[in-house]
Amino acid sequence: VEWPENGYIELNGEWEFYFAEFIEPGQFEEKSARYIKVPGIWSRDVEGETYPVKGFGTYRLRLVNIPKESEAALKKTSIRNASRLYVNGELLAEDGRVSETRKGSIPGNQPELVFFRVSEGEAEIVIHAANHEYVQGGIARPLQFGDPASLQNSHDQNLLFEFFMITVSVLVGLLYLILY
Repeated sequence: VEWPENGYIELNGEWEFYFAEFIEPGQFEEKSARYIKVPGIWSRDVEGETYPVKGFGTYRLRLVNIPKESEAALKKTSIRNASRLYVNGELLAEDGRVSETRKGSIPGNQPELVFFRVSEGEAEIVIHAANHEYVQGGIARPLQFGDPASLQNSHDQNLLFEFFMITVSVLVGLLYLILY
């Protein structure tokens, strides 16, 4: 597979969006799609329809012309505030617990990296998102799709940077405790 120089692409653009519906993969035939810009909050779609900032919905994106029988990875960074991620009908990641109600929802917003095989040259990405707590719902940062090794390397570098920053903060805190 010929990936861009950095090994992945960001899935920015217009995604299908179904507010106040959790639609399972493979159940989209009779549904009327609206389109929404990703990344972005779900308060307004591209046609100007507005939605409440709290609620739940389904995002869908179909990727075509992917080389058959190739290995791929998908990284999600920030989907507010709980999400389920399906690729080609298979649940690959769940962050928090999505629910139609606040009572049934558990927030979760951690970056995750998932790996899968593209056997038919297409990938259908379906995301169930629920936001009952945060001030704005939606996909806040772009999903990244690409070469598994490149995305794993990028993910590891981000974790290493975060660990370094935490270490520096702890050391500065200890220094202040010792000096004062």
